[in-house]
Amino acid sequence: MRPIVSALCIMMIMSAGISRAQEPTDITCEALLTAAETTPDDGVYDRCGFGNADKAWQTWAPFVSAHNMKRALFELCRRYPQHQYGLLYCQKAIDLNYGPALVYFGDISFQNGNGSEALKYFSQAAKATDLSEDDVRQIQEKTGLLYLEQSAPYYNPQAGVKLLSKAAEKRSAVAGNAIGYILFSGYANTDPNWDRALRAFWKAALLGCPAAEENLGAFYLSEQGKISHDDAAYYMSLQAFTCTPFDKQAAQNPDCDCTEIATKDKLYRERPYLYIGQTAADRVILQDKTGQNHTVRINDILPDGSQVAEITPALVVVWRADVRTPIARYPSDKCTQICLGKGTAQTRRPVSIKPYRFTFTPQECREIRYYAEKLLDTTQPYTGKAECAPTDTADQADLFMAL
Repeated sequence: MRPIVSALCIMMIMSAGISRAQEPTDITCEALLTAAETTPDDGVYDRCGFGNADKAWQTWAPFVSAHNMKRALFELCRRYPQHQYGLLYCQKAIDLNYGPALVYFGDISFQNGNGSEALKYFSQAAKATDLSEDDVRQIQEKTGLLYLEQSAPYYNPQAGVKLLSKAAEKRSAVAGNAIGYILFSGYANTDPNWDRALRAFWKAALLGCPAAEENLGAFYLSEQGKISHDDAAYYMSLQAFTCTPFDKQAAQNPDCDCTEIATKDKLYRERPYLYIGQTAADRVILQDKTGQNHTVRINDILPDGSQVAEITPALVVVWRADVRTPIARYPSDKCTQICLGKGTAQTRRPVSIKPYRFTFTPQECREIRYYAEKLLDTTQPYTGKAECAPTDTADQADLFMAL
């Protein structure tokens, strides 16, 4: 005679099954981790306990190492950069020619100013078969920028422009801004093309690049005859290969040595780095005592072994040997004020360049929509800072006429 199972028992069994489904067993996780090597599933690492350091290193480190699981090896390295075996596991992933690990170390070398090492990693990564579209874009963007370093032994402007053009086509805002400047100025013996430069700046601005917005302003000032083409190209050059707008007031005083001024300032002298500013919500620029800049994120390791522990608009916290050091944002106008006080001669007349996006007229709003449709993949989110108001029927008619 079959036993009768109560409704309560059934509910308890179902509840237990759901719990087990949410927390897979180690045997199940072994199969999931193995499958994730060929069919990527980023969520499997959290589900299987990679977020718990003890579980990650005691249970999974031996398993993934023994089976040469390059994705899982890199996940351990990326999550635990301070662990005694963290770098070893990154190296194992690199030895297995795992593209994202090569890109990761290439980016660290790039941010630390080690161009030759960055090129080595990026060149090896470019041959990998497991790169995402973002990885490819990053390789093209940063290798292109490296090739444009005139004082570097690997200077190759033709290759740099070619790679940046490819990165710009893949929606790289930095590359788009650079290509705009190159086409406007004729940099690196490139044939000037103002129409293409304008489109490149627009695309970069619509992708959320503040420097491109200002370069649009310089472009239109030049077009309107308010400043010369050479002056416009000069201002663009100050922020041509980044999306972070340059402090043009300081640039008008080229004899000003901000590093020298900072080293005499108590705010900087008693801290290991100078916090210059942010390039994104999760990235900041720190300057060391030699004047070298380092663009870093949380958990990144600096050349002196310090690790970035916290980032806010006003403060960065680094820690080393269990000592946490807060670094306040260095006032951006401090160096400029000191230089102006010294009476340094200005080499160019001051020009106020407003980001073009902040002066949109109704007609310009229609042009934004036109360029957004023509230049961007409209299936992707619009990343501009401020959209125009919806157009009315008449505006739509004008828009179709423009098309």
